[in-house]
Amino acid sequence: MRTAAAAVGLLLVLQAIPTAAAPADPASGFNGAVLDAAVSRGLDAVPAQPADPATAPGLRLDEAVTGAADAAAMNLDAGEAAAQRRRRPVVYTYSHAYDVRNRIHKDASYAMLPLFAAEAIVGQKLYNNPVQTRSLRHWHGALATGIYSLFAVNTVTGVWNLWEGRKDPNGRTLRTIHGLLMLAADVGFVATAGSAPNSRTFNGLLNFENQKVIHLDIAMTSIAVATTGYLIMLFRH
Repeated sequence: MRTAAAAVGLLLVLQAIPTAAAPADPASGFNGAVLDAAVSRGLDAVPAQPADPATAPGLRLDEAVTGAADAAAMNLDAGEAAAQRRRRPVVYTYSHAYDVRNRIHKDASYAMLPLFAAEAIVGQKLYNNPVQTRSLRHWHGALATGIYSLFAVNTVTGVWNLWEGRKDPNGRTLRTIHGLLMLAADVGFVATAGSAPNSRTFNGLLNFENQKVIHLDIAMTSIAVATTGYLIMLFRH
């Protein structure tokens, strides 16, 4: 009986002793206690592995967006530069002779409208009453000579400068229109001189009334064309 009681007591003592934790395996690095603790904390204790910067999806997306933005900025800068080049006026250098001819052309042009006005007054008096004093006829002829001389000078200087500045795009359209109108006026004034009535011959007397109407119409048309061309350049700015 004593032997049986001793055996039972020994068994109870052995069951009461807690089982020791298994030591960590140094070769495998496995630690059961650490693993149990990590599981019990919801794997919070497990350190996160750092992402590879070369393969991270977020970084690749950022690089793509940045590259697209840089390309768009470069295209915008190139477009703005091209627009500025188109808006920038082209600088064209003229010769000294051009400046001299241009000054002569402008200075002579100031006398055009006064000559037109004086010739129109004298011509209208002769038209209304052809039998006028000789001095009035002389004034009419002298004013006509002044107009012809003015247009001869301005035609030479104007055409010469128009040719030299043919490659300058600044104001080229207005210069061309001005030149064409003035050349048309040149032709008109030549026709005006050729249509002047002549009362010194028999045929001239017969056609005097009809001829003076034609002469006046051609003269006034030529004056109107020349004045239009003059005002285009005067108020071009």
